[in-house]
Amino acid sequence: MSDLNGALEQLDFLRTKLDCCLVIDGDSLELFLTQLKTEFIELATQLPCVVACRCSPTQKADVARLIRAHTRKRVCCIGDGGNDVSMIQAADVGLGIVGKEGRQASLAADFSITQFSFITKRAFLLGPAGPLATCFEALKLPLPAASSAVARPQFLQAFGQAGPVCHPPWAHH
Repeated sequence: MSDLNGALEQLDFLRTKLDCCLVIDGDSLELFLTQLKTEFIELATQLPCVVACRCSPTQKADVARLIRAHTRKRVCCIGDGGNDVSMIQAADVGLGIVGKEGRQASLAADFSITQFSFITKRAFLLGPAGPLATCFEALKLPLPAASSAVARPQFLQAFGQAGPVCHPPWAHH
């Protein structure tokens, strides 16, 4: 997208499709952030998912800060390379993935994982089952899981999730 009229048309179209995901590239994002910042962020925060691809590190960090300022909510950013470091550091909670692009993102992040698929095993285990699963893991793998058992409640607290205290009944004896 390269012109203001086309950008306005796309925003109007997207307003009728609030159940869709927005995929935006760096050039289009630059146009929206310089010309239509308020309209773009109001719409983007209403969508279930926004994927920004082919963006500069500065653009990624700016989007994280803009979302936090507009929504007044905590922001979690996930990255897997050196180009994601500024975005991860701009977030309230940064999650780095160790991968083909190196360890820079994981070293700059609050939390580090080795595969993207591990996110569902950690972050989305909420409620009574989540802390219990962390406890059982801590009993199986003492050092790595113990750090997980310490980090997980901090992660949940950062996002306003509450869960029961993590003690299996048989561990009290």
